Amino acid sequence: QHALDWDQRHALAVTAHFRLRGGFDVSWHTRAASGLPWTPLYRLPTDSMDWPPAYAEQAYVNSRRLPWSENTNFAVRFTPGLFPRVAVLLSASNLFDNATDRLATISGYPNPRIGTWYDHYGAFRTETGLGGGAYWNDTDADGIREWVRGQPVAQLPPGLAKRGGLPPGLAKQLRKNGTLPPGLEKRITAFPTELSRRLGPLPPGCGCDRVFFDGKALIVARAAGAILDLVELF
Repeated sequence: QHALDWDQRHALAVTAHFRLRGGFDVSWHTRAASGLPWTPLYRLPTDSMDWPPAYAEQAYVNSRRLPWSENTNFAVRFTPGLFPRVAVLLSASNLFDNATDRLATISGYPNPRIGTWYDHYGAFRTETGLGGGAYWNDTDADGIREWVRGQPVAQLPPGLAKRGGLPPGLAKQLRKNGTLPPGLEKRITAFPTELSRRLGPLPPGCGCDRVFFDGKALIVARAAGAILDLVELF
């Protein structure tokens, strides 16, 4: 026996509403819940360079739990006494900016181009303890497969995250000799240490880093955000 996919063992919700003098109404809602189950994928130690298994052992199905999540919404409503049919509303959703993982082991989620056969996301979480997703591949044609971190939508600025990626105008800036769009300098993903070691050192004094962003590998100058080189990964 194992937990069902939607088995959430604990959930706590607190709602409060206050009517204040002067036509003000204040409302607060907080919900905290334990994580949903997910299925780890284990490789044999002798197959550490092979693809993750396509299917998990039945004993491991939904045997792990994702972290707790929290969501708080807050709103203030003002109704002036002279204009009872007019109201001004100020609201904040996800007040504390909680971004907990919700799912881990569905093929093709959250990136439809990754994990459509092997459960890359579940295997990556099992082997590294990290969320956010990655895919298992030989991206530099050196005959060695390794985990390559993707770019989670949650790490994009709010306006871009709702679109699911960069709009065409900003996407054009992601090219060799271009620049990182404003607001994205701190939302790129650094190359894994082992991968950087295999690629060799960058030119001394260049002040640049190898990073991933939006399905691309880039060499970026730290000071100016200039893109010195770029390779499309997927």
